[in-house]
Amino acid sequence: PVFGDSFIEAAIMTADLREMFQHRFGGCGVGFVTITSMTSGYRPTVRHTFGGWSSHSVMDTVYFDRKKQGISGHYFIPRSGAYVELRGQNKYASLLDTCQQASIFFYNRDSVQLSARVNRGESRSYSLGASGHLQKIQVNGRIGSIRWSVDRADSTLFYGLAMDGKQGIILDNFSLRGSSGLSLRGIPRQMLRQFNEQRPYDLIILEYGLNVATERGRNYDNYQKGLLTAINHLKECFPQAGILLLSVGDRDYKTETGDLRTMPGVKNLIRYQQNIAAESGIAFWNMFEAMGGEGSMAKLVHAKPSMANYDYTHINFRGGKHLAGLLYETLIYGKEQYD
Repeated sequence: PVFGDSFIEAAIMTADLREMFQHRFGGCGVGFVTITSMTSGYRPTVRHTFGGWSSHSVMDTVYFDRKKQGISGHYFIPRSGAYVELRGQNKYASLLDTCQQASIFFYNRDSVQLSARVNRGESRSYSLGASGHLQKIQVNGRIGSIRWSVDRADSTLFYGLAMDGKQGIILDNFSLRGSSGLSLRGIPRQMLRQFNEQRPYDLIILEYGLNVATERGRNYDNYQKGLLTAINHLKECFPQAGILLLSVGDRDYKTETGDLRTMPGVKNLIRYQQNIAAESGIAFWNMFEAMGGEGSMAKLVHAKPSMANYDYTHINFRGGKHLAGLLYETLIYGKEQYD
């Protein structure tokens, strides 16, 4: 999976990385999708519709119960008539129009009744007794669309759904707008371990920094301490997984003379991120250098067609494809050296 901030929101970069890996190693489907999403209209890799849910995110300013959250930093509570539907599509990236297995993840202290409609066909009902464990219901077949409806679910928390292949590569995108990555520390250990039983990851990629860097920031000691704790937490819960930390990308600002320059605080943060990776013994990819280093964000913004937004902070889907290609080549090169 890729855990990150708004830089990878709506599957920017991760959609292309997934496609490259699935082309090479097999696999299909969009992976894990939260029950509801602010960016469902913008995510081009899946058509996602839903209704009847109350949604809770660790980024909420109002009441959020950290003990209830799942791997994505969310939990969802159904009202009567709640449903969620995923439909594959083939416009943005290949291998996403159908998948081989579709699942839904929840935690129920009482019995739960769901129905699933595959490819707009007949509904099938599923009922499960109470459990104090993360549960999954899975449907197999050639699945182009899946609609889950909640028929009865008292005291059940829902987390998300997935569309996967039976073999090959699965890539999940866990993006949280505004996140620094430190909230990963608050996801309960037993919850992450149970997700690891259901989806045993081989590699965890961390993409953070946009919400940490300040224009001239020099001292990121507290951030370093916090992220080291988060990385150790992930190591304990996903003992088999490798971890790769991406540095923050370039971020430009206008100087008094009107020139576009890389924010000094960004370069300082990258040195801290390098130290964090070294100290925790995980892999590191300098995305800033890969983008082209100093002032490269401005080049992406002014490219024709443009690859980034005029906030000089966020790439767009074209920029995401460009960066995904660079990361993919780096990972494949590493694999070939290893082999």
